Amino acid sequence: MAGVEPFLTEQAELQRRRADGCSGGLTFTYRDPETATDVRRAFPWAERLIVLAHPYLPAAGSPGPGRPGTGRVARFATADHYRPLRDASTPSPAGSTRRGITPRCCATTPG
Repeated sequence: MAGVEPFLTEQAELQRRRADGCSGGLTFTYRDPETATDVRRAFPWAERLIVLAHPYLPAAGSPGPGRPGTGRVARFATADHYRPLRDASTPSPAGSTRRGITPRCCATTPG
C-alpha cells in the first residue's frame, strides 16, 4: 500500500523522453504524463494506492523469429491478461465498507 503522491521523477522522465522523440508514438502513457503519474488527477477521491502485477509473457509464449511478408500480434493480446488482476482486486462488499472505506478497483489498459 502506498500514498497517492505524484510520481514526479517518473513524470520528468516521461516528459524528457517525449520531448526527445523517444515515445515511439505510444500515447497510452506519453500523451498525458501528468495524469499518468498522478493518481489523483484521474481519481481525486483516492487516499491509498495498492498496486498488483501479473506476468503475461510466459503464458503468451515467444513469437519466434520474424518472417518476411508476415505480421505479429502483441503477446499481451493472446487473452484477457487483466482478468486475474481484476479477480484478485474485486472489493469484498462486506469488507472495508463497514469501516467507512469505499474501495474501488481501477485497472488501466492501453488504448
